[in-house]
Amino acid sequence: MKKKLCTMALVTAIASGTVVIPAEVQACGIGEVMKQENQEQQEHKRVKRWSAEHPHHSNESTHLWIAQNAIQIMSRNQDKTVQENELQFLNTPEYKELFERGLYDADYLDEFNDGGTGTIGIDGLIRGGWKSHFYDPDTGKNYKGEEEPTALSQGDKYFKLAGEYFKKDDRKQAFYYLGVATHYFTDATQPMHAANFTAVDMSALKFHSAFENYVTTIQDQYKVSDGEGVYNLVNSNDPKQWIHETARLAKVEIGNITNDEIKSHYNKGDNALWQQEVMPAVQRSLQTAQRNTAGFIHLWFKTYVGKTAAEDIENTIVRDSKGEAIQENKKYFVVPSEFLNRGLTFEVYASNDYALLSNHVDDNKVHGTPVQFVFDKDNNGILHRGESVLLKMTQSNYDNYVFLNYSNMTNWVHLAKRKTNTAQFKVYPNPNNPTEYFLYTDGYPINYQENGKEKSWIVLGKKTDKPKAWKLIQAE
Repeated sequence: MKKKLCTMALVTAIASGTVVIPAEVQACGIGEVMKQENQEQQEHKRVKRWSAEHPHHSNESTHLWIAQNAIQIMSRNQDKTVQENELQFLNTPEYKELFERGLYDADYLDEFNDGGTGTIGIDGLIRGGWKSHFYDPDTGKNYKGEEEPTALSQGDKYFKLAGEYFKKDDRKQAFYYLGVATHYFTDATQPMHAANFTAVDMSALKFHSAFENYVTTIQDQYKVSDGEGVYNLVNSNDPKQWIHETARLAKVEIGNITNDEIKSHYNKGDNALWQQEVMPAVQRSLQTAQRNTAGFIHLWFKTYVGKTAAEDIENTIVRDSKGEAIQENKKYFVVPSEFLNRGLTFEVYASNDYALLSNHVDDNKVHGTPVQFVFDKDNNGILHRGESVLLKMTQSNYDNYVFLNYSNMTNWVHLAKRKTNTAQFKVYPNPNNPTEYFLYTDGYPINYQENGKEKSWIVLGKKTDKPKAWKLIQAE
């Protein structure tokens, strides 16, 4: 009951529009409420495809592994089929991240799963969970026996939607939906998806999942190292024909993956035997997938982008007050443009560290706690516009509780341990003053707010609020 009352009091405080915490919340300790953070996060229980367990780590996502290798194949093209601007767009950090996010979200968001997301067991099968990720080229249907939605219909839909956004000069949405379209295309490269063989096939229950897990462990053995992408898979620029043909090629391998002997080994628990027998088909499937995906991505550029010039990546670098690139793990003061000596710092309150501006000191020094930018993905260690990054205080009152984070229960920014769902921030230049930056997390601007006690606490503004401007100053 105490937990419930504390939560109700805090929600009431937030609804009132003030950051002053009422006595009833102070009494129970806001720390208790904050410890509930993310404990009830929904667990993703889903059917396995080519795996997609992390948006930016290819060793945890076969979808990403295929797409990244496809782009590398494009980069090695020798006959000028692939244009330079295609690679420039794909390697622009902001667009690259959005592409990878779309590739990932296609498995996790209901809008991309007409049967909904959740468990795939009998209930999931009845509802048709992830049915839009399957397409049998012989029947033209998904595993529910429906002609729509399928990997073909959805891949075509988002391929074209991405193109429409590009024509409207909304490149963020364009590359996000290109990632979604590429996810459906790579679904069609998976033999089980091209044969409507699901994780609840009773002849080998959960074999789909076991197969996918195994593929993730061996995929690097079959990385294509040449520049031979398939750019003429079919004599058409119709994405539907491309998806159909790649599914047709993938389905050819289903008998080499799910024949009776292999399923018998699986059902007996003879993992080494079934893994050995599927390996040749895995090799052929993955190598074909990489080459065909290179062609599918190029097809989109040929259809919608043409010779449109990409922005110079140098112009997207986030820079400090000296004009130098922001580097991972280097220390910086994050200061508001209107208070250049009041950097971010922290203060304990009811068993938690909360972020705020340092107190005003009448001198010319910058005060506060230095912050480090930490990436949760592979990159060159340089921060670019629109890239997701963790913000880490260089010290705190509690060991390891150093990462800026927020809870759905309050708009206050606090310090937390690093977890898979710790808040990530994006930095965008102020269009009216490129030496200043706006900070966002999940679309919410990072602002500060007085509480009447000369404390300026760091809070999340509304998505419609005007963002505060910040500068980044080297701390060493």
